[in-house]
Amino acid sequence: MATDIAFAIFITNLAFPGQADTITASKIAILLASLTAGIFGFLWLKSFGQPLSTDTDPDTMDHPTEDKTGTMP
Repeated sequence: MATDIAFAIFITNLAFPGQADTITASKIAILLASLTAGIFGFLWLKSFGQPLSTDTDPDTMDHPTEDKTGTMP
């Protein structure tokens, strides 16, 4: 993510040579958009990233498990 922000700021500097006000406004917009996306992602995972109540083993929550016969469900 930090690489994307640095690349966006680099492209801004190339796109607007000699326009300090536009470059500053673009940098602020890039940083605010990144912060907004980070907050939204955090809230999304906090809201919907909880394990189900039926999940009993945290090591196998995201992976299919074998049943007692040794076959995959």
